[in-house]
Amino acid sequence: MSRDDLLAELRAVEARLRSGEVQAAFQERPAGERRRLVTARAELSLLVARLTTAELESVAAKLDELDKELRTGIAGVNGRLARIDRPAAALNVLARLLGVLARVVVLAG
Repeated sequence: MSRDDLLAELRAVEARLRSGEVQAAFQERPAGERRRLVTARAELSLLVARLTTAELESVAAKLDELDKELRTGIAGVNGRLARIDRPAAALNVLARLLGVLARVVVLAG
């Protein structure tokens, strides 16, 4: 997965997390879950910004190394958001994706 492909997919996830459907699913959830969503969205935005400005050569090697985990994580988040019947499960899979992204950013930095 190229950096540009990854950024495009992450921006789509970011937009989906801000969609009316996701907002509605979390509206009636406990305050802790709503805070986790807001925190995860902010972390995703920060990681996207850091990936955008990271050195391309450094990122490329790490993306190759973590390609399968990234694809699995993005697919998991998209799958959970497509059927947002279990918001807590969506937060858990999002947290795993953020962990992989943080590794890419740290290793590439």
